[in-house]
Amino acid sequence: MRRGFLPQTKGKKAPPATKKRVLSKGQEETAETVLTPSSPSEDSMNQLLITAALPESGGDVCECLLFPETLDMLDNLRGFPYPMDQPLLPAYRITRIEGKGLAMVSTRFIAMGDVIMSERPLIIVPAQGILDSDCCEVSINRNEGPLSDAVNRMLPENKAAFWALHNCHKDDGRTDAIAGIMLSNAISIGGLPPGHTYMAVCDHVSRINHSCTPNSYPVFHVPSLSYRVFALCDIAAGDEITWQYIDIRPSAAERSKALEPYKFQCTIAAFEPSVLPWAVFNRHLPDDWLINQCKQNLELLRSEKMWERCYHKTLLKLMESYICLGDAENASLWARKLIKCRWQPEKEQDESFENETPSAVRKIPPGCPFTLTMNGVNSGANGRPAFSVTERGTEELRPAPYGKQKKIVVPEGYGSTLKITEKDPLSGSDPNPDSMTCTTMPQTGDTIDERHLTECLFFSGSKEVLLSIAGFPHEMQQPSEAAHRVGPAGDKGLGMFSTRLIGAGELIMSERPLAILPRGMPTPVPPNFTQKQAMQLAMDEHEQMCAIAVNRLLPEAKAAFWALTNTHKEDGSGPIAGIMRTNGIAAENLRPGVQSAMGIYSAVCKEISRMNHSCRPNTQPVFHPASLSFRLYAVRDIPQGEELTFAYTNIQMPAGHRNRALRPYQFTCRCSACLNAKLSDKRRKKIAGFAPDVRSWAADHTLTDDWLIVQCREQLERIDSEGFEADEAYYDALKTLMEFYLCLGDAENAAVWADKMEQCRWTTRRFDSSSATLQKLSLK
Repeated sequence: MRRGFLPQTKGKKAPPATKKRVLSKGQEETAETVLTPSSPSEDSMNQLLITAALPESGGDVCECLLFPETLDMLDNLRGFPYPMDQPLLPAYRITRIEGKGLAMVSTRFIAMGDVIMSERPLIIVPAQGILDSDCCEVSINRNEGPLSDAVNRMLPENKAAFWALHNCHKDDGRTDAIAGIMLSNAISIGGLPPGHTYMAVCDHVSRINHSCTPNSYPVFHVPSLSYRVFALCDIAAGDEITWQYIDIRPSAAERSKALEPYKFQCTIAAFEPSVLPWAVFNRHLPDDWLINQCKQNLELLRSEKMWERCYHKTLLKLMESYICLGDAENASLWARKLIKCRWQPEKEQDESFENETPSAVRKIPPGCPFTLTMNGVNSGANGRPAFSVTERGTEELRPAPYGKQKKIVVPEGYGSTLKITEKDPLSGSDPNPDSMTCTTMPQTGDTIDERHLTECLFFSGSKEVLLSIAGFPHEMQQPSEAAHRVGPAGDKGLGMFSTRLIGAGELIMSERPLAILPRGMPTPVPPNFTQKQAMQLAMDEHEQMCAIAVNRLLPEAKAAFWALTNTHKEDGSGPIAGIMRTNGIAAENLRPGVQSAMGIYSAVCKEISRMNHSCRPNTQPVFHPASLSFRLYAVRDIPQGEELTFAYTNIQMPAGHRNRALRPYQFTCRCSACLNAKLSDKRRKKIAGFAPDVRSWAADHTLTDDWLIVQCREQLERIDSEGFEADEAYYDALKTLMEFYLCLGDAENAAVWADKMEQCRWTTRRFDSSSATLQKLSLK
């Protein structure tokens, strides 16, 4: 949270002059096309916010301004609202501290990890365009109407508490009273879909003062619609309870600058412990090097009373270091300390190779999403939140229409007028966040094979992700001997088949997509449109933009694109979107900072898109950004002549759910798992619910030495019966067995399971810290 101090947005640069360069075969390259949508209506957002008092039953009511999708999610949450988690004995009081005003102070000893208090906010409102823009005061004041309505709806005691909060913007002459209190006291909220960020103001949590050495941390708990404040360390009776308003991990100079308005100084240096460089890239370092570094950092953290993320990460690395060394006793010691860090996520992937890390892909869910944005994507000056009608994958997002639909007529005169600008293809993306860049990738060297070019329609920043990869584009990997063919597959149409025996983990083929297209894009929607008209307008806009990229394809690639199946001819989709919805597979990690569904592109391939579905897939495609290609791996041994398949949907779901998810593809799966659904569903439920954890086993001395190995072997038997090797559950079981033997000091058996892990080239889990364990083992 940032209280009262707002980031400034830099001005945008003009695009460079148009240039042309020559590709191989003397062909002139088409300049990039930048597409900028028209400006939206000023008053659109207010039409989409719903004012609600939640929960509808019980006390502690919170006034909310929510988007419809968020309200639907809460309404459908089983058991909502959950009871708030409160300590047995009160642990704090609000009192006045000289020089700070009101503050929260402990009234008794509070142990690290204990819940200090839980509180439902007074009010929850959208945050987009409020905290992210240099013009946020204008945005808030434009929403002063709905904000004041929500405040006026509060119960008298809640309204009094709201107006009693501090307002550090009352003298700036730009911000109204309600907006000033929101900016001074708001705390961000995560976990409320669909991709929106909210801010909340509380009676007591908003009274907690800042410290660069905080001793508490608030966590928003969606099912109870409340904040839980956890103790980051032991807190003595009478100590002030504090948390940080800024990120306390940057350099001392950056922290000092950010804290100038508060007159705080921070002396601790940032520390990022990493098992991977110690175990793999710096093999000359002694076994105890990382352990000593971590212990030194713990001393610094304790002296600075800095208990948040860095503390948890250091404990985690200490435990993993001892696991690498096969020291079960010390690993168990640090595992028990980790369990106390209840304010941290239970599972956290600490190491990620951004841009260069392949991502295991899935079929783009059939209801290709279209985002209806009232004012573009984080659109600078106006910056109002986006209303999205997007698909939720299996559960969370509303799907676009499919099947035979009644034709929706969009009134004439609506829709954006695209501004098309030609750019030098060697330059970066257009800096305008409302613009999209249509470009041909890759664009380096004169030896590029024109058969392996991809037309891309990118949001701002995606092109830079690729160009920042050292050596881009990397060469596409191919097997030494051809392993597949495309041919007739009976009533399925075309399919892909093995032409020889393919071993588990073997690369079958690599392919650069014909096109990489956005799953949706910002679309201005008039406030008087119905939901169906808004969806149809967004689909029309999406088709119009994607057509620019497809029309740039070379003749052979264009023919391959149009030859693909289209199962969306009667649901309002255009022909390009229909082919994309039918054949697209996910291309992730190309939009920095975007974690929602809009951060995933849809890639259409010539051959991989021909592969048919199975709930027992024998392959898994992996997107590799560094080569801008998909690598197809065998997840188990595949005999010659067998059809190559991968899963279009989540195979952990029951058979009935899977076939409902497959309806947009206009077929019903007839694999053995679907034909024998009762037995298969029972096994798959056990597979999905199994959570092997060396930490818990190492910390619980009541469990026998072979307890975990028995559990994992039973899991592997279920996986084999279900053909479930493509799922992450398979890799998790192998990893647990390897770590289990390491903890017992049995390097020989650990090596057996490490070798099986190494074959799982399709899973991104190989790139977390467990890969370091594997490498460290190989040195023994």
